[in-house]
Amino acid sequence: MLETRHLHFFYGGRTPSDICGESFLRMLRGYDERIHFYPVVSLPGEASGFQWSGETGFVHDVVRRVFGDTLSNFEFYFAGPPPMTQALQEMLMIGYCVPFEQLHFDRFF
Repeated sequence: MLETRHLHFFYGGRTPSDICGESFLRMLRGYDERIHFYPVVSLPGEASGFQWSGETGFVHDVVRRVFGDTLSNFEFYFAGPPPMTQALQEMLMIGYCVPFEQLHFDRFF
C-alpha cells in the first residue's frame, strides 16, 4: 500500500545543525519520487559554520505554502513542542477545516 502513497516529511529545527533524518529517507526506494523531505530552519544565522539555503521560518508556514488549499486532502502525523504542535493543529483545523480524525500528533517538551 505504501508503494502508491506520497509521503511528505517536514522537519523543523532552530539552526541548520538541528536538521537530521534526510540520509535515512534517501536510502528508501522512492525518495524524490514519492518520498519528499522539507527541512525548515527558524534561526538560520544562529549556527556558525553553516550556510543555509533551504526553507526558513516555521514548519506550519512551509506546510501551508507547499500545499495551500489542498491541506484537507491529507493525513497528518506530527510531533514536537507544544507551541509548534498547537500552531499546526490550529492552522489545519481552523484555517483549513481539516477534520480532527486526520490529525495524529505527540507533544513533547
